[in-house]
Amino acid sequence: MILFLYYLKFKAYLLDFKNPWKILIYVILIFITTCSALACSGLIDVLSTNHIANLTPLRFIGYLQLFIVSITLMRMILPSYQPYRRPFPAYYPISNIQHYMTSVIADFMKPFFFFTTLFIFIVSFTTKDQNISFFISGITILVTTQFLRRLIQYPIDFQLTWPGYILCLTGIGTLIIIPANLFKFNNVGLYYLIEMIVFVVIGYFIEINLLENRKVEFITPGNRSIYIKLILNNKKAAIPLFVGLALKTCFLTFDIYSIRNTGNHLIDERFIYWIFASPLILFTYVFNNLWGFWTSLYLTFETRSGDYKDLFKCAIKIILPVIAVDCLISIPLLLATWNDYLFLIVFYFSSALILTALSALWSCIFPVRINSTFQIKGSVSFISYLISMSAVLLLASIRLNPIFYILVPLFIILATLVYKHSLKTYKAHKYNLYDKVS
Repeated sequence: MILFLYYLKFKAYLLDFKNPWKILIYVILIFITTCSALACSGLIDVLSTNHIANLTPLRFIGYLQLFIVSITLMRMILPSYQPYRRPFPAYYPISNIQHYMTSVIADFMKPFFFFTTLFIFIVSFTTKDQNISFFISGITILVTTQFLRRLIQYPIDFQLTWPGYILCLTGIGTLIIIPANLFKFNNVGLYYLIEMIVFVVIGYFIEINLLENRKVEFITPGNRSIYIKLILNNKKAAIPLFVGLALKTCFLTFDIYSIRNTGNHLIDERFIYWIFASPLILFTYVFNNLWGFWTSLYLTFETRSGDYKDLFKCAIKIILPVIAVDCLISIPLLLATWNDYLFLIVFYFSSALILTALSALWSCIFPVRINSTFQIKGSVSFISYLISMSAVLLLASIRLNPIFYILVPLFIILATLVYKHSLKTYKAHKYNLYDKVS
């Protein structure tokens, strides 16, 4: 039966070739992939003899590997969120390992992996040195990142037992290891192989928990992942958040690379560095305008209760998963380059607290109607951006002198006062808020 499933998938791909437009699209994509790969291999050959702006072949290969990681993960939300689907229902009479392997193989039977593998193959074997190490590492990174994508989607699309959630967090935590070590491990060696095996094993045990839980899902009340779906199903919010996290990851990764090669940070000891170290980018992109992005949620609460406290409690459940992902990315990457662990932990969580409290106020008094994903006039107000950034930079002054740790309890008190003030302010601004976002 499993082989018959693969036969049907292969047959479906062949039937696509009856459509001349699809044939044309495939030909164009193959041409673009081939030209891009030849251009990359040619640049590697040029860099092997003449470095351009300190760009070496190994560094360029690291950029290509980072690109493979990025596009594999971005497929999850672009052009829209793609839910994880299993080929067979849970009650189908096959073993757990057959369920798992069938879904894994079905994942890789898609055009994306054909074109990406073609790109890696051409780059590897058209360079003068026939860089077989890039081929092995590229394929391994591609497969590993796909398993990572599955780990991210398990808790979003399914309910799991508590061991399943722990395994998911363990696997997703290794998201930090991949970009942080792309430039360190230029040959695949044992590192990527072990990491891929770990992902496969974790995925299998999660699948067991998932299968067992799906058998009773019809009598399980509620949907625990509804707030994550509120993020992922809202493209106007999900794409800016993903772009912000990607930019932040790239900046901190390149900072690690700069430390290892030059001994200096990209922006050494400057205040602007701590803008990227904090979760500020998430708030200046989206969370300082919560009700502009989640207008339907706001209107639902307003028509039913009209209580801003209940509304913002719901908003916090949207903010926290994104902050958790940002924390999993930021803290390990920062700890890899800074020895002041106390400052990093205190700075990050203090800034997250004050920014969350401020978002309650800014979303109420400075709403912006969101008409498109990246609109020209901006998605948050300039005043909210300026004051939020100032708060983060003020916390960063702790780096100058330990006496500024006194700011931490003051900011906790300030966050509480700002939140209390937002509850009172909402009554005076609720009609203006309604007019602006509806």
